[in-house]
Amino acid sequence: MKIFLKTNFTGFNNNTTLISIALIDENDNSFYGEFTDYDKTQVDKWINDNIIETLFLMKELRGEQFLLRSEKELNVVGGSKFIQRNLKEWLQNYDHAEICPDSLSFDWKLFDELLYKDETIYSFDKNPISYFPYDLKELFKEKGIDPDISNEFLVRDRIKKLNSNEIKKYNSLYDAKITKMCYEYLIKL
Repeated sequence: MKIFLKTNFTGFNNNTTLISIALIDENDNSFYGEFTDYDKTQVDKWINDNIIETLFLMKELRGEQFLLRSEKELNVVGGSKFIQRNLKEWLQNYDHAEICPDSLSFDWKLFDELLYKDETIYSFDKNPISYFPYDLKELFKEKGIDPDISNEFLVRDRIKKLNSNEIKKYNSLYDAKITKMCYEYLIKL
Protein backbone atom coordinates (compact mmCIF):
# COMPACT_ATOMS: atom_id res chain seq x y z
CA MET A 1 0.00 0.00 0.00
CA LYS A 2 1.35 3.41 -0.93
CA ILE A 3 0.78 6.21 1.55
CA PHE A 4 1.28 9.75 0.29
CA LEU A 5 2.95 12.14 2.72
CA LYS A 6 3.14 15.91 3.03
CA THR A 7 4.37 18.02 5.90
CA ASN A 8 4.40 21.71 6.69
CA PHE A 9 7.21 23.06 8.80
CA THR A 10 8.65 26.28 10.16
CA GLY A 11 11.34 26.85 7.54
CA PHE A 12 14.09 25.48 5.37
CA ASN A 13 16.72 25.11 8.09
CA ASN A 14 18.29 22.38 10.22
CA ASN A 15 16.21 23.27 13.27
CA THR A 16 12.84 23.34 11.54
CA THR A 17 9.83 22.00 13.42
CA LEU A 18 6.64 20.40 12.16
CA ILE A 19 3.48 22.50 11.92
CA SER A 20 1.31 19.82 10.32
CA ILE A 21 1.54 16.37 8.77
CA ALA A 22 -0.80 14.53 6.43
CA LEU A 23 -0.83 11.02 5.03
CA ILE A 24 -3.39 9.57 2.65
CA ASP A 25 -3.38 6.03 1.31
CA GLU A 26 -4.46 4.65 -2.06
CA ASN A 27 -7.97 4.03 -0.65
CA ASP A 28 -8.33 7.62 0.66
CA ASN A 29 -7.87 6.73 4.34
CA SER A 30 -6.09 9.66 5.93
CA PHE A 31 -4.17 10.82 8.97
CA TYR A 32 -3.87 14.55 9.61
CA GLY A 33 -2.12 16.20 12.53
CA GLU A 34 -1.58 19.78 13.61
CA PHE A 35 1.25 20.41 16.08
CA THR A 36 0.85 22.74 19.03
CA ASP A 37 4.57 22.66 19.94
CA TYR A 38 6.12 23.99 16.73
CA ASP A 39 8.73 26.73 17.15
CA LYS A 40 6.70 29.90 16.72
CA THR A 41 9.87 32.03 16.66
CA GLN A 42 10.70 30.53 13.24
CA VAL A 43 7.37 31.53 11.67
CA ASP A 44 7.80 34.30 9.12
CA LYS A 45 5.06 36.27 7.38
CA TRP A 46 4.76 33.83 4.42
CA ILE A 47 4.47 30.79 6.71
CA ASN A 48 1.94 32.61 8.88
CA ASP A 49 -0.19 33.77 5.93
CA ASN A 50 0.02 30.56 3.88
CA ILE A 51 0.54 27.70 6.34
CA ILE A 52 -0.73 28.73 9.77
CA GLU A 53 -3.85 30.26 8.23
CA THR A 54 -4.73 26.92 6.57
CA LEU A 55 -4.83 24.98 9.84
CA PHE A 56 -8.45 24.05 10.42
CA LEU A 57 -8.37 21.82 13.50
CA MET A 58 -6.45 24.25 15.68
CA LYS A 59 -9.42 26.60 15.53
CA GLU A 60 -11.48 23.96 17.36
CA LEU A 61 -8.86 23.37 20.05
CA ARG A 62 -10.41 23.71 23.50
CA GLY A 63 -7.60 22.14 25.53
CA GLU A 64 -4.08 21.04 24.78
CA GLN A 65 -5.00 18.17 22.46
CA PHE A 66 -7.86 16.38 20.80
CA LEU A 67 -8.66 13.68 18.30
CA LEU A 68 -11.43 13.32 15.70
CA ARG A 69 -11.97 9.89 14.17
CA SER A 70 -14.26 8.79 11.38
CA GLU A 71 -14.37 5.68 9.23
CA LYS A 72 -11.70 6.98 6.82
CA GLU A 73 -10.04 9.82 8.75
CA LEU A 74 -8.01 10.35 11.87
CA ASN A 75 -7.42 14.02 12.69
CA VAL A 76 -5.38 15.05 15.73
CA VAL A 77 -4.15 18.25 17.34
CA GLY A 78 -1.51 18.26 20.03
CA GLY A 79 2.15 18.09 20.85
CA SER A 80 4.66 15.95 18.98
CA LYS A 81 4.41 12.99 21.38
CA PHE A 82 0.60 12.90 21.11
CA ILE A 83 0.72 13.05 17.32
CA GLN A 84 3.52 10.47 17.21
CA ARG A 85 1.53 8.03 19.36
CA ASN A 86 -1.61 8.42 17.22
CA LEU A 87 0.32 8.18 13.96
CA LYS A 88 1.95 4.93 15.09
CA GLU A 89 -1.45 3.56 16.04
CA TRP A 90 -2.90 4.57 12.65
CA LEU A 91 0.01 2.93 10.80
CA GLN A 92 -0.67 -0.36 12.57
CA ASN A 93 -3.67 -0.77 10.23
CA TYR A 94 -1.22 -1.70 7.46
CA ASP A 95 0.64 -4.93 6.89
CA HIS A 96 3.10 -3.14 4.62
CA ALA A 97 3.23 0.54 3.72
CA GLU A 98 5.46 2.35 1.29
CA ILE A 99 5.62 6.05 2.10
CA CYS A 100 5.52 8.34 -0.92
CA PRO A 101 6.61 11.81 0.22
CA ASP A 102 6.33 14.94 -1.84
CA SER A 103 9.94 15.72 -0.84
CA LEU A 104 12.51 13.23 0.35
CA SER A 105 14.64 16.10 1.68
CA PHE A 106 12.06 17.42 4.13
CA ASP A 107 8.85 15.39 4.23
CA TRP A 108 10.54 11.99 4.58
CA LYS A 109 13.19 13.31 6.97
CA LEU A 110 10.65 15.00 9.26
CA PHE A 111 8.30 11.99 9.14
CA ASP A 112 11.16 9.66 10.04
CA GLU A 113 12.29 11.93 12.89
CA LEU A 114 8.76 12.16 14.26
CA LEU A 115 8.06 8.45 14.03
CA TYR A 116 11.28 7.28 15.66
CA LYS A 117 12.06 10.23 17.93
CA ASP A 118 13.66 8.94 21.13
CA GLU A 119 13.04 5.38 19.97
CA THR A 120 14.18 2.79 17.48
CA ILE A 121 12.43 1.22 14.54
CA TYR A 122 11.75 -1.74 16.79
CA SER A 123 9.38 0.20 19.05
CA PHE A 124 6.41 -0.87 16.92
CA ASP A 125 4.57 -4.08 17.74
CA LYS A 126 5.04 -4.63 14.05
CA ASN A 127 6.73 -2.12 11.78
CA PRO A 128 4.66 -1.80 8.59
CA ILE A 129 6.80 0.98 7.10
CA SER A 130 9.21 0.15 4.31
CA TYR A 131 12.68 1.50 5.01
CA PHE A 132 12.81 2.82 1.46
CA PRO A 133 10.43 5.64 0.58
CA TYR A 134 8.94 5.80 -2.89
CA ASP A 135 10.53 8.77 -4.65
CA LEU A 136 7.75 10.42 -6.63
CA LYS A 137 10.20 12.82 -8.30
CA GLU A 138 11.99 9.82 -9.84
CA LEU A 139 8.67 8.78 -11.37
CA PHE A 140 8.39 12.29 -12.85
CA LYS A 141 11.81 11.79 -14.49
CA GLU A 142 10.94 8.28 -15.75
CA LYS A 143 7.88 9.73 -17.47
CA GLY A 144 9.90 12.56 -19.04
CA ILE A 145 8.40 15.29 -16.84
CA ASP A 146 10.54 17.91 -15.13
CA PRO A 147 10.41 17.10 -11.38
CA ASP A 148 10.48 20.83 -10.62
CA ILE A 149 7.08 21.32 -12.25
CA SER A 150 4.37 22.34 -9.82
CA ASN A 151 2.42 19.31 -8.61
CA GLU A 152 -0.74 21.39 -8.87
CA PHE A 153 0.00 22.30 -12.47
CA LEU A 154 0.50 18.65 -13.39
CA VAL A 155 -2.97 17.68 -12.12
CA ARG A 156 -4.73 21.02 -12.62
CA ASP A 157 -7.74 19.40 -14.34
CA ARG A 158 -8.41 17.13 -11.34
CA ILE A 159 -7.90 19.78 -8.64
CA LYS A 160 -11.28 21.41 -9.15
CA LYS A 161 -12.87 18.76 -6.91
CA LEU A 162 -10.45 19.62 -4.11
CA ASN A 163 -10.95 23.35 -4.37
CA SER A 164 -14.60 23.01 -3.44
CA ASN A 165 -13.65 21.57 -0.04
CA GLU A 166 -12.90 23.51 3.10
CA ILE A 167 -9.26 22.44 2.86
CA LYS A 168 -7.15 25.28 1.52
CA LYS A 169 -4.10 25.32 -0.73
CA TYR A 170 -0.84 24.83 1.22
CA ASN A 171 -2.58 22.82 3.93
CA SER A 172 -0.61 19.56 4.26
CA LEU A 173 -3.76 17.44 3.76
CA TYR A 174 -4.57 19.33 0.55
CA ASP A 175 -0.98 18.86 -0.60
CA ALA A 176 -0.94 15.14 0.28
CA LYS A 177 -4.04 14.70 -1.89
CA ILE A 178 -2.28 16.54 -4.72
CA THR A 179 0.74 14.24 -4.31
CA LYS A 180 -1.57 11.21 -4.58
CA MET A 181 -3.20 12.68 -7.71
CA CYS A 182 0.24 13.17 -9.27
CA TYR A 183 1.12 9.53 -8.65
CA GLU A 184 -2.20 8.34 -10.11
CA TYR A 185 -1.71 10.53 -13.17
CA LEU A 186 1.93 9.48 -13.73
CA ILE A 187 1.40 5.71 -13.47
CA LYS A 188 -1.20 5.92 -16.24
CA LEU A 189 1.20 7.60 -18.68
